[in-house]
Amino acid sequence: MNRAKAFNKAAILKFYDNLEPFLAIDAARIYNVDETGVSTVTKPVKILAARGKKRVGAVTSGERGTNTTVICCMSATGTFVPPMFIFKRIRMAPHLMNGAPVGSVGECSESGWVNEKLFLKWLQHFQKFTNCSLENPVLLIADNHSSHLSLEIWQFLRDHGINFVTIPPHTSHRIQPLDVSFFKPLKTNYAENVRLWLLKNPGKVVTPVDVAGIFNKAYSSTCRMDLAISGFLATGISPFNRSVFSDEDFSIFKDDLEAANFEVPRPHHDNITEGMETCQPTGQTNKNRETSNDQPLAADSSNNGYEISTLSTASDHDHTLSLVISKSKCVRSLISEISPKPIMNFSKAKDKSRSQSSTVLNTTPVKVTLLEKAAKKAAKKTSSEPTLTSKGNDNPAVTKKSVKGKQKRKRPPLSYSDDSDDEFNICIVCFEHFGNSTSREPWVQCSDCKHWAHEACTPGYHLYTCHNCESD
Repeated sequence: MNRAKAFNKAAILKFYDNLEPFLAIDAARIYNVDETGVSTVTKPVKILAARGKKRVGAVTSGERGTNTTVICCMSATGTFVPPMFIFKRIRMAPHLMNGAPVGSVGECSESGWVNEKLFLKWLQHFQKFTNCSLENPVLLIADNHSSHLSLEIWQFLRDHGINFVTIPPHTSHRIQPLDVSFFKPLKTNYAENVRLWLLKNPGKVVTPVDVAGIFNKAYSSTCRMDLAISGFLATGISPFNRSVFSDEDFSIFKDDLEAANFEVPRPHHDNITEGMETCQPTGQTNKNRETSNDQPLAADSSNNGYEISTLSTASDHDHTLSLVISKSKCVRSLISEISPKPIMNFSKAKDKSRSQSSTVLNTTPVKVTLLEKAAKKAAKKTSSEPTLTSKGNDNPAVTKKSVKGKQKRKRPPLSYSDDSDDEFNICIVCFEHFGNSTSREPWVQCSDCKHWAHEACTPGYHLYTCHNCESD
């Protein structure tokens, strides 16, 4: 539904309006960047088996895997920027990049997703690869994710000649080249290489240590010039074609919206009395029926279970039809026949988020908006901190912060001697000494060699086996 609403002609034309000022930039300097996730567990592919066999199995690394974010970027002429890996962990270990594509970089975050700091690091990596500057600018196209915009990022874009244009939300499946032509074959090749890795390593599972090497094989076979060129061509970015989408492309989604908002029509008043049968209880005389034509009868307490109502058709206002019906099955069947199905009006949830559209990030209005947000955030932070005026101080401006509850004492970091040769006190993954670890940081022990490692440096299994024992 969000895609159907977002892919409209006005939003797409605004995106192309933002691209027009940068048409002088050469196609080799036009890039598209986007993030994708690769997991240690992939969906099994189709298996060839004998007909009639009821149980056909396939090997996977587990039910739920660990996700790793990969930032990919390609140009309109088929040049690919080395990717950036973001692992879900606290500390970065060098062996996680074993077998990674040449020139790629690796970072880590607690969630495994990109944030503002990591995207700024990727921009620095992108600037080194493209050698962009104010004299040699580039055009960078991406989605309008919140991690793509901050004051530091805005300043970096202005200082290095990076023109950053975002696409409208929920339209990346149609106007983002990476989503149109590159990510699908990349995911297919990655799943196939995971399957081959499991066949070559029976009894083992894919861990974050193996992701970079497996991804390199899939990435190397997918980075083709024709895929990049076709992606930019199909989206109308390079060569520039603002009429790449016809009215039929927008009408398809318009028909979907009309079908989703379809309501059951209510019957007209002229058809209410059609097929209606008069139900008369026993004991009602014709004389009473004649009097009902002149004046509606009120319900009498002596006639238990009787109600008298008057229905008038819209075509003939002079004619009044009086029906005497009882509270019986006849009434319920009659109401069910003439009543339409009720239309439930679902209350729409209020969308508190600001509606977004295609924008050019490296402009002055965007900087003004960022400065206003930073000022509001700072004012909110200072107002939330309670202050207490010190005793005996006549100047109310001199205050001190009040502390609620007991103040926690900071534990000093543990120290150790450099002369210690105890190998069991060192993490076998990141080679950090136990004395330098933070307070109450969990460690796990290898079930084979009995060496220790940070829990954050391990895949998180209950029975942990280090990479040294697995290679043996």
